[in-house]
Amino acid sequence: YKGEFILNAVENSVIKDVAILLRKSRGEDIDLEKHKSELIELCEKNNWRYVIYAEIGSSQVFENRPKLMALLDDIQEGLYDAVVVIDKDRLSREGVGQATINQILAENECLIVTPSKIYDLTNDTDMMVSEFEDLMARHEFRIIRKRFKRGKIRGAKLGHWTNGTPPIPYSYNAEDKSLKVEESKLKIYRFMVTEFLKGNSPYNIAWELNKMKIPSPRGSLWRDVTVRRILMDETHLGKIVSNKTTGW
Repeated sequence: YKGEFILNAVENSVIKDVAILLRKSRGEDIDLEKHKSELIELCEKNNWRYVIYAEIGSSQVFENRPKLMALLDDIQEGLYDAVVVIDKDRLSREGVGQATINQILAENECLIVTPSKIYDLTNDTDMMVSEFEDLMARHEFRIIRKRFKRGKIRGAKLGHWTNGTPPIPYSYNAEDKSLKVEESKLKIYRFMVTEFLKGNSPYNIAWELNKMKIPSPRGSLWRDVTVRRILMDETHLGKIVSNKTTGW
C-alpha cells in the first residue's frame, strides 16, 4: 500500500496535522470524490488529522482560487505540517504562482505529500526536483491546452456545441453534440425578450425575475449583467462562436 511508503520516508512524529487540497480543473464534483477517497485513506493510514479544501476551476490567478488562498493563509498561521494532494501540479501549473506557493511552504516548513512522494522544500535537492517537475507540468499543460483549443475550433466548424454550458433556453444534446430548446427555459427567455422590447432595462428585467422567484442559470439571484449577456448571445442567431476574446 502506498501509505506505507510515507511512514518509511518520514518519522511518524513529523507529520500530525495536514490539509488535503482537492482540485479538478474541469469536471463535476464526482471527479473530486475519487481523489478525496484516496487521500483520506492515506491520511487515516498514517493517523494524520486532516482538513479538506476542495475547488473546481482552471484559473491560475490566486484571487480566483479562494480555497487555495485560504489554505496558504492557514499554512502561514502554522496550522499544518503538510499539504496532501493527488499530484503536485494540483497546487498550480503557473510559474509565478507555483514559485510563490513553494516559497510559502518552504518558509513555514510545510511538506507536500502525494501518494507516491514527499517533498521537503527546505531541502535543496527536493526543491530542485520540485522546480523541474513544475517546469514539465507547465509544458504538458500548454500542449494539452493547444490540443483542446484546436478541438474546439474543429468541433465548431462541424456545427457541434463546444462552449460549455449553453445559454438559456438551450441544453446540450450529447448524442449529436448539438443544442436543444427546453420549453421551461424558453418561457423565461421569451419573457426577457418581450420585456426588453418594451423598453425595460436588464436591471429591471432581473428585478422582475427575482420577484417571480425564478432562479438564475447558476441557481442564485438574477443580475443585470446576466440578463444582458443572455439577450446579446449570438447563439440565438444560430451561430456558434469559438475563441472569442472581446465583447459579449
